[in-house]
Amino acid sequence: YMGSRAAKNIFCSVLSFCCLSRMGCRDSCSNVMNTIFTYKSVRFIEIKNRWLAAIYYALIIGIFCYIAVYSIWYKQQYQEFDPVVGTTSMKVKGAAYSTHPYYNLPLTVYDAYDVVNPALENNALFIATRIMTMKNQTRGICEGIDSTTGLCSHGCSSGETTYDGVMTGTCGPTGKFCNVYTWCPMENDNITQTLHGVGNFSIFLKANIQYPKWGISRSNFKTGLVDGLNRFTLDSLLFGAGYTLDFISHDGCILLVGIDYTCDLDKDIEQCTPKFTFTRIDPTDPTVFSHGFNYRFVSRYLTPQNEEARILYKAYGVRIVFYLFGQGGKFSITALTLAIGSGLGLLGIASLLTDVIMQKLFPHRELYTREKFDVIDDVNLHQIPSYIHNDVNDMEHPVGNHYDYVNDASHNA
Repeated sequence: YMGSRAAKNIFCSVLSFCCLSRMGCRDSCSNVMNTIFTYKSVRFIEIKNRWLAAIYYALIIGIFCYIAVYSIWYKQQYQEFDPVVGTTSMKVKGAAYSTHPYYNLPLTVYDAYDVVNPALENNALFIATRIMTMKNQTRGICEGIDSTTGLCSHGCSSGETTYDGVMTGTCGPTGKFCNVYTWCPMENDNITQTLHGVGNFSIFLKANIQYPKWGISRSNFKTGLVDGLNRFTLDSLLFGAGYTLDFISHDGCILLVGIDYTCDLDKDIEQCTPKFTFTRIDPTDPTVFSHGFNYRFVSRYLTPQNEEARILYKAYGVRIVFYLFGQGGKFSITALTLAIGSGLGLLGIASLLTDVIMQKLFPHRELYTREKFDVIDDVNLHQIPSYIHNDVNDMEHPVGNHYDYVNDASHNA
């Protein structure tokens, strides 16, 4: 009885195939049935071999050490973890200066409001290290600077747009670029001001985090201002990433600051303090196109003639991005039980590896294999081999041994 119509059809198909084969219906079906209806039971043999026993117990000890030392203690799998959530906010203070003969000024002073732009970002800030300033830009006609689509050699078609503006249809005074209707004078990267003293700017970092599952909140500002915890300088951030301000001031860079709030909440909560990592993530090869970091912004105003004008700024500097990560762990009997249970499941590997070594590498492997594996044909019980009888003279209850004893010392010959 197969239990379902589909199973019966498969079974009948097998029987039909067997009956049509050359081996004969009876023999073929018997082989198929013996293959399908076979039960494998574990047979234990005891081997008196010190080396084999040493290998087995060494594997057992190794697995127990893995469970206790690595899995439970080092990886803290006796704890239940909750990912951290939170946000950061920054304030910057400091003063910098620059000198440039273009403005006929011996000294130009900048404070944090000039250098940090925009003033407020989500989990990030920007500090300028070099600034290009184009003052008094008004709408008019001037020669462009676009070497991609604005070359005179490509033709100056009136009304076509370039990266700079709208072509007027004429070539510029230099004969290289087309005249365009745009904001004049055009941007000039040669007119820049390097800011000195920016490395001493103080960055006040406030990180507020929470472990929602446990209802525990932390902040890095509970103990006042502490260098390396909530107060940094730009120089110290760059130094943590392996760079100096002199190296990056010309082109700028992007700095990633990781705030790791991984804490053991079973300990004193005051020990839960952040760990910081500093990484530069923009391409460092100066030959890479658009390496470093810069962006443009403008300030608009009206001239005394009531004409709209603007100041164009192109700022190079350090963009600092802060991100929070980590988790808080507390003891959990469920987590500990799962860790122990999954670890104990590895104990079967010890027996498996020992069996493989026994059957493949040891001198008497053929004997071990022969004693470990037997095939009993239940159909022909009267042909049971004598070695599986408890008593060869007592055939009233012919039951095979489930547990055999092999003395390795007796097979040394």
